[in-house]
Amino acid sequence: MISIPKKYERNIKRSYINPGVTLLIENFTKDFIFNFEVNISIHRKPELVPETLYKFIKICNSFEIFEIKDIKEVEEIADQSIEIRFPKKIKGVYVDYDTLLKEESFFIYKILKKADSLIGLVLTNILLDSAYMDSVFRTSKIILEKVYKPKTSIDEMIYAVMVGITGGFAGNFNRVILFREDEEFFKVQRAIGPADEVEAHRIYESFETLESNIIPYLNNYKIGKMFFSNLEEKIKDIKIIKEKFMKNKLLKSAISFNKTIKLPTSQLRSIYSRLF
Repeated sequence: MISIPKKYERNIKRSYINPGVTLLIENFTKDFIFNFEVNISIHRKPELVPETLYKFIKICNSFEIFEIKDIKEVEEIADQSIEIRFPKKIKGVYVDYDTLLKEESFFIYKILKKADSLIGLVLTNILLDSAYMDSVFRTSKIILEKVYKPKTSIDEMIYAVMVGITGGFAGNFNRVILFREDEEFFKVQRAIGPADEVEAHRIYESFETLESNIIPYLNNYKIGKMFFSNLEEKIKDIKIIKEKFMKNKLLKSAISFNKTIKLPTSQLRSIYSRLF
């Protein structure tokens, strides 16, 4: 990477990057194994350089994927620009002076608009994932506020967490089952989700609007409710023999180290047949 003239260093260091932009770029760079070549035209007087240009140079200094190939000092303010070149015949991006005068959000919008469809697709997916995480955090906040209320029972706490796991606004899992451990067995304590395929289709087809708020679902809790769902009523008496469970290395690892694991689909039938 070409060295930046020292007269610009102070302003580069002082420029503030929105943490959201940093997270966006961190995720973006994970999807590419090649570098992006950058050519910069910058005014010879540091005080006449747009803040967004300083921010971009700071980003280039922070992420190896951006390789500054050339920095050209210009006399005319309006001649300042950024050119990003992508390899493998991917369409590059040219950012003019007018865009550099805008906020970083508009800068990103312009890159999305001008970039090759592949670049735009990757950035769009990252933005969608970030929006999803925002929904998860908001839902988690509501659940925590609910469970920490003095009048909230242990059973209602369990219900709130399980609704968060299965709701489309957060975990979006089809089913969740809570087992209680004793000396010999893992016993089903609570479960939420459809009991069979017919009920699953009926539930999913009943959603006429988007699920965006967990509160109405939390308010469905009733004190003394025997079953959280038809699934729970169906499997309530199921017990898993602890000795058999611990013979599976993946399941034993999850219990021993208290960690989340992903079970390969190819092993599910085999695991099921050995446990029951």
